[in-house]
Parts: sequence; C-alpha cells; structure tokens
Amino acid sequence: MSRGILWSIVTLAALTLVTIAIGFLWLPSAHADFTAKGVWDMICRAAGVPESWGSGPAKPTVRSTQVVL
Repeated sequence: MSRGILWSIVTLAALTLVTIAIGFLWLPSAHADFTAKGVWDMICRAAGVPESWGSGPAKPTVRSTQVVL
C-alpha cells in the first residue's frame, strides 16, 4: 500500500473518532439541563433517546370529527 493511501486511511479514522467524540460526548454535556450519569447517558441523549419511556398507560385519543373517508 502506498504511503498516500495509508495516510488517508489514518486521517479519516482520526477525523471520524474526533467527530464521534464531539457529537456524542461534548455537545450533549454542553446543555445546562443535562446531568451526566455516564458516557452511555451522553450517547443516548445525543441519539435522541428519551430519558423515560412513559409514566403510565397511554391516554386515549380524542376524535375531533366523525367523518369517515
């Protein structure tokens, strides 16, 4: 493998790791309302996973019309 290809692969891997660290670790912890319990919580918050999935049974939907298509 030539030195140019090897250098490109190493650079791409380093940029990927830096981007992942910024997006999943640093940016989520920059919000004032976030209390970090660990790296996994930071990753879940960055990915958009809710803190809790619900607090009870689902509320019934309210129909605004009786029209049937």
